[in-house]
Amino acid sequence: MNNINLFSQNNFANIPQGLPPQRETGLQGIFHRGVNTSVNTLWYGNFSNTAKTSNGKSSYFVTIVLNKADPSIEKIKSAIDAASNDGVKKFGGSFNSPQSPLHDGDIECPQNANAMDYKGKFYIYARSDKLPVVIDEQNNLLQDNDKTHSPIPASFCEGPVHLEFYPYQYNGKNGISCAVKAIQLLRARHLVGDDAVNFAKKIFAQ
Repeated sequence: MNNINLFSQNNFANIPQGLPPQRETGLQGIFHRGVNTSVNTLWYGNFSNTAKTSNGKSSYFVTIVLNKADPSIEKIKSAIDAASNDGVKKFGGSFNSPQSPLHDGDIECPQNANAMDYKGKFYIYARSDKLPVVIDEQNNLLQDNDKTHSPIPASFCEGPVHLEFYPYQYNGKNGISCAVKAIQLLRARHLVGDDAVNFAKKIFAQ
């Protein structure tokens, strides 16, 4: 099994060839604004299925959850601000009040989710047109380039994630999108005790 270290450099220079290429916004020198999140990042992804985006493309989606005190939040906000400025440079004055990908869990939470799980947290929906690269704690590839090397738990996991933010205009709407490029799985957060009971109750109540 291949052994790599995706998170060893802040500039993320060692992205393997299996990752989707960085897309330019159309202006020379402007790319996606990249952020490596902290090791305390919670993430969940269904890597066995794709979902349709609003423009009909199939993509993989990953939910990212961070405590509001996490140092990654300021880096994410800065990247979103930079991507907003890129949007003005690319689209002109029509790019105003873009929708942010960073959601406040104290105000809103994902559909069918337990609101208490998102209190005091921010969350992001990130997407990728190709299967994101996932590595384990020893930097072994778990999956890359549409190949699964070993199973990834169907539960929230902990570990850093590389995110990239870029502006878009679609159907008259302005926004900042978030792409997920690579993920490290340090530990799985399996449901235990009261969490498992509450999860079961929620499932069978539907």
